[in-house]
Amino acid sequence: MIAEPRPPAAGGTATPVAAAPPAAPVASGTVGRTDLLGGWTIASSGESCQLFMTLTSWTGGYRASTRGCSSDMLKSISAWNLQGSQVVLAGQGGTPIARLQSSGGSRFDGSAEGGGAVSFYR
Repeated sequence: MIAEPRPPAAGGTATPVAAAPPAAPVASGTVGRTDLLGGWTIASSGESCQLFMTLTSWTGGYRASTRGCSSDMLKSISAWNLQGSQVVLAGQGGTPIARLQSSGGSRFDGSAEGGGAVSFYR
């Protein structure tokens, strides 16, 4: 532990105080729901557009929406859920559309239910 000076009391001198050690980093690969909130870029089959995820309850988990997508698969995303370390993007009625895993940093990679790679990142 490192001793840091404590401000002096009225008319006194500084007294050393032990500082706490730095906190251990969060285990890599651990993803929580709040880590996924907000805007992302989603990409599949050479197309990229915007994906937005909120914590509003929705069929299939939580509300998700896309903007600027032309593929029917990406346009159909309306929900997301976290199942263990896997992010599941879902459509109407909670039907899974894609399953992704963290690739480190702020990137998730996986595949669509019908085949083909899907990624989202920021």
